[in-house]
Amino acid sequence: MTANDICLEDVHITFPCPPSGRPAIASAEPGEAVYDAGNQQVHWHIPSMDSNDGSSGNLEFIAAADIASLTPYQFEAVRRDKTKCPMDILECYHQERKDAIPYALIKSSRYTFVIGA
Repeated sequence: MTANDICLEDVHITFPCPPSGRPAIASAEPGEAVYDAGNQQVHWHIPSMDSNDGSSGNLEFIAAADIASLTPYQFEAVRRDKTKCPMDILECYHQERKDAIPYALIKSSRYTFVIGA
């Protein structure tokens, strides 16, 4: 990560890998990685990541598979309390009666990248 003001949460990076590939996780930093046999994928989860944690990570796993069977891989993350388009909701009201309506505003951005599709 190169942006100083961004914190991504609940980061998931997944690589498809059939059980016949006998995947074995050697290391994952930061976070944890496991082989999810039910979904046939190597799953790397990083709870939180920002520029203070360093700008890179490393996942090392071994699989008896070629590169074509390990793609496409996917990156997903959430940025809470921020959106790409800065906006606020100032009030909510009933369209006919004009009565105020209580509401909660929850902002977030979800990032999904598919690589090798």
